[in-house]
Amino acid sequence: MDPFVYLPQFPFVICKSCQFACVGREVNRHLRERHPSVPASERSRIVQAVQAVPGVIQDQRGLREFQFPAPDIEAIPYIQPPKEDGLRCNQCGFVTRAWRWMRDHCRNTHGWQNPWKRGGNVRLRAQEAREVPWTTGVRCQRFFPKRAASGWFEVGRSQEGNAQETGIPLPAEDPVERVKRLHREQAARFRAKTAERVRVSDDKTEPHGWLRRTGWAMHLKELDVEVLRKAADPIREDEPVLQRMWEIFERVLDQARATAEPNKVGSAALFEVQRKEVQVKPRRPFDNRLEDDTWARYKEVWRKLMGIWWRMEQLPEDERPPYRLTKRQGNLFDVFAEEVQAAVEDAGQHITGRQVSETTLERMCLDMIIASLDHQLKQGHYDNVIISGLAVLGVRDDGGWVSAMDYTPLYSAVIKTARMMVVYQSYWEREDEIAELITQGFEDDEAREQAEGMFSKVRARVQRFMTTTSGNPAAQPTPMDWIFETRSYGLHIRYNTPATGSIDWKGEQVTHRGIRFTMSALSEMLHTLVDEARELMAELACVEKVGVDRLPRIEWRKMEDDHGEDRVGYSFLTDERNEWLSKGEGWVLERIEESNSRRAAWIPTGGSEKPYKEEAIRRYGRAVEQFRERLWMFTHLTGGQQAPLCMEEQTARNSQLTSSFIIETHKIPDSAVTPRQKSALIDDPLTRRFAIGQARQSKSASDPL
Repeated sequence: MDPFVYLPQFPFVICKSCQFACVGREVNRHLRERHPSVPASERSRIVQAVQAVPGVIQDQRGLREFQFPAPDIEAIPYIQPPKEDGLRCNQCGFVTRAWRWMRDHCRNTHGWQNPWKRGGNVRLRAQEAREVPWTTGVRCQRFFPKRAASGWFEVGRSQEGNAQETGIPLPAEDPVERVKRLHREQAARFRAKTAERVRVSDDKTEPHGWLRRTGWAMHLKELDVEVLRKAADPIREDEPVLQRMWEIFERVLDQARATAEPNKVGSAALFEVQRKEVQVKPRRPFDNRLEDDTWARYKEVWRKLMGIWWRMEQLPEDERPPYRLTKRQGNLFDVFAEEVQAAVEDAGQHITGRQVSETTLERMCLDMIIASLDHQLKQGHYDNVIISGLAVLGVRDDGGWVSAMDYTPLYSAVIKTARMMVVYQSYWEREDEIAELITQGFEDDEAREQAEGMFSKVRARVQRFMTTTSGNPAAQPTPMDWIFETRSYGLHIRYNTPATGSIDWKGEQVTHRGIRFTMSALSEMLHTLVDEARELMAELACVEKVGVDRLPRIEWRKMEDDHGEDRVGYSFLTDERNEWLSKGEGWVLERIEESNSRRAAWIPTGGSEKPYKEEAIRRYGRAVEQFRERLWMFTHLTGGQQAPLCMEEQTARNSQLTSSFIIETHKIPDSAVTPRQKSALIDDPLTRRFAIGQARQSKSASDPL
C-alpha cells in the first residue's frame, strides 16, 4: 500500500511522502497528481488495497463527525512533526497557530473583549503584562492541510517538561572535535546575530542616501529579518483563507484593468486619474494596456503585500512593523477577513446558503484597498499599511536592502494598479446610484442622466488621495504622495548611476557574469549559425543546400521604397517599381510540382478536401520558426546593438506611422528597450526600414504557400 500507511486508531490512510492524510476516494487523485511516477496498474492496486481496509472514511462528508484525539496522545507518526507555536483556548481546548483566529474564536464563541485597542504607543504597551484566555507554546499537529478536519489538535500534553529525562546519553566526544564544533557553533551564532534583526546603521560612517530616504531600517528596527522575508513568500497550502483572499483580489485587479478604458468610463475620467499634481493636467490619459508579463509582475506585488498584511496580523503587535490601521481600515479588513474565513469553513463542510456572493466579497476587497490608499497621514508615512508592506519588500533574501535600481518598478506597479482601482470603484458607485434611481421609478436613460458622472467621482478621489500634496492649506499628505516622491528620488538615482561592469576582456577570453568564452569560439558559433540558417532556408525554399544559389537574387541596388507613403497595406514588397520581386512568386509550389518525392510529401491522394497534408504543414511551420530564431539571433549578435523591436512590414489600417515599429511580446519583450531608445528609432525613417530586406530573403520564396 506504499506510500500510504494505515493506523488503526484513525479512520483514514496517511501518505508517508506528503505527510498528510487522505480519505478513501481521494487516494487515486492524490497518486495521480502528487505521485505521477506511479504506474496506472500500481495505482489501481493501491486504491483497491485502501478500499479493502475496514472503517476507512471514503469522502469529505464522512470527516464532519471526526473527533480529534485527546491532548495527551503521543506525537502521531507519518504526518508532519508537531509544531511548538500552537495556541489553545483555555475554555474549550480549541487549537490554532494563528493569533488572529484565536482572538476571533475567543471573541465570537466566548464573548471575550480584547483590552487592547488600535493606535497608541504599541512598543510601550507591548511591555505591559496582560491576561489572555489562551495558552501559548502548545505542541500541535494536524491530519489534513485544508477542507474538513483540517484543524490543529494538541499532542503530548502529559509529556511536557520531561523531555530531558528520556534522552540517551551520548558517547564521549573527542577533545579536538569538540573544539572544532564549538568554533563552528560560535561562527554560526555570530552570523545569526548579525542577520536575525534589522539594524540601523550610523549615517556618518555608512552613508546610504536611498535607505535614508526610504527609512526602511528605522521602520523595521529590531524585527526578525527571517520573519519579514517569509511574510512575502508564496501562499502555502495550509493558508486557505489567504489563498481565497488573494483569488478575490486578483479578480478585482483584472476587472479594474478591464474597466479603466475609454469606451467604458470616458477619456475625461482617464485623464483625471492620470493626474499627479492637482493643478497640472496630464498630457495623456491613463492607459491600461500592459504586456502580459508586466501585468503578472504588477499583480505579484499586490500578492506579496496581501501576504505580508495577513501574516503580520497573526503576530503579536510588538513582533510586526508598527503600522497603524485607521478605525475604518481595521473594520473593513476585519469584515473582509471574517467573511472569507466563514466562506472557506462553509465550503470545507459543504454548507450552503450562508455565504455572501462573490460580487459582495469583491466589493469588500476593493473597499479595503481603497481605504488603505485614502489615508490622511497625520504623523508618519509608515502609519500606512501599504507603505509599511512596501518596506518589507525592500528586504533582500540575504538580509540586505533592495537598491533603487531594482526597487522603483514596485512603486510603478502600485501607482498603475491604484489608478485602475480608483476608476473601478467610481464605476461601481455610479452603477449603484443608477440602480437605486431605477428602483425609485426612473427609466434607465433618465437614471444615468441623473446619477453623478464618472468624471466627478474620479476627480473627487484623485484630488483627495491620488496626487502629490497640493498648496491648499487644508491639504494632508497621503500614501500616494509619498510613493510619487520616493519613486522620483529612486528614478533619479537609477538614471544617473552608471551601469555595473559585467564584461571582462583579456586577450581572446571574454568573461560575462561567470560565463567564459573565446572570440574564436564566438566566431565559430556565428559561422555555425549561418550554416544552420542556410540549411533551413534551403528547406523552406524546397531546394537542396547546394542549390541555394538557384534562389532569386535580391537586387539591393534596384530596391525602391517610399517613406512618405501611408496607403494601407503599402510596403516596399508591394511597390510596383520593384519588379524583380516577381521572380519569387510561386517558387515553392513549382518546386513541389517538379519533384515526385516532394509531391508525395505535400499533396494528399484519395480526393482529400485539404490541399496539403497536415504533417507537411506542421513540419514547414516548425522550420519557419527555427529559421526566424536563427535570423534574429544572428541579427542581434552582428548588428552592434540589441534587437528590441520588430518591424511593421506594411502600413496598418489604423496606424498613423508609415511602417513604424510595433511591439510583439512573443518576439522581443518591451522591457528590452528604453522609451528614449524607442522614440529615437521610430523617428528615424532609415532605421524603420532596416533589416526588412534581410528578413525577407526567404519570404519571396516561401510566401506562396
